[in-house]
Amino acid sequence: MRPPFWIIIASVLVSIAACEGDDAKEPVAPLAPMVVAGIEVGSEAWTTVRDGEQVIAEVGGVAITAEMVREVQAASTGLDAREALERLIDLEVLAQHGQREGFAGSPRVRQSWRQSLVQRYLKAGFEPDVKPESLSLEKARELYYVPDIRKLYDHADAWRMAHVFFTCCDPKSEDCERPEILQCFAESGESIQSVYRELKTLTADIEGDVDKVAELMERYRSDNENRFFRHPFAFRKRAFYYDPKKSHDEQKGYDIIAELVARTVMDGELGVLQPPIQSPFGWHVIVKLAHDPEQRKTADDPSVIADIRKNMLPKLRQARFKGLLGKLAQERGVEMYPAPLEHLNVRFNARL
Repeated sequence: MRPPFWIIIASVLVSIAACEGDDAKEPVAPLAPMVVAGIEVGSEAWTTVRDGEQVIAEVGGVAITAEMVREVQAASTGLDAREALERLIDLEVLAQHGQREGFAGSPRVRQSWRQSLVQRYLKAGFEPDVKPESLSLEKARELYYVPDIRKLYDHADAWRMAHVFFTCCDPKSEDCERPEILQCFAESGESIQSVYRELKTLTADIEGDVDKVAELMERYRSDNENRFFRHPFAFRKRAFYYDPKKSHDEQKGYDIIAELVARTVMDGELGVLQPPIQSPFGWHVIVKLAHDPEQRKTADDPSVIADIRKNMLPKLRQARFKGLLGKLAQERGVEMYPAPLEHLNVRFNARL
């Protein structure tokens, strides 16, 4: 039985690199035979074909089977059978050449082989074993009550906006009736009209495309920062919750967004710049980026549990992987000898 083609790919690629790099200086004859998945490279087992496999090509007596072609096709979107076969033939030609040249004994090839085994194991053994369902129902329900997670499923209408704006005052911490602040409102009120006209022209061909409009607004602000130097000119994206059916005073956390700003976002069309508005903080040109309608899903909702499990899967796998590594390292009797690292660090720093 031949080693899988992915092992040979890694070995051949490293062998090619070795021809061009430092490995070209290594002895041609390997110090010891290299064993891949229990098969000595170049041995008779290298050419063995499993019973029932359909041979569709041979390279130096080594068979290429229909199953190998299907594996290559599965790993390469849009690749037809003939192209997959030709790739395998090229690969086998190079692999056999690299083996004859002695590169099977290269430390780089051995390292590549180890890395290939790790990737194969993780993809075929470890990852499928850790499924979304691996996160218990009890843990998924517990995570639901984490505030930043719960608000994804249990919230009032959620809105996302972008705006360019001039800031003149913070009414929560200062007196906005001072002469210099009133002057800022007057001057930036004139500037915001120019900003709106120019942005409206620039976005004429991309209205409705929220990503492009927001990107253009951010670039416009950056390009004109020095032009509007007299008053703070900024761009920002933000999200907020707001119940359109309630008055402003009834909103939870209403004080973090001005009512006119919220209403302008709600009434606007997606990706369309709205005329300038004045808030207690300054002047704004706003665009609505998204609206996520109110939803009230509980911790017992099957769709919530499924979504939490799906979103938590990467972290779950990472935790399981660390646990697996610790267990295997203990079984294999891993030992570390850190003293020589100091010498290596000295050499590294000297090269720098």
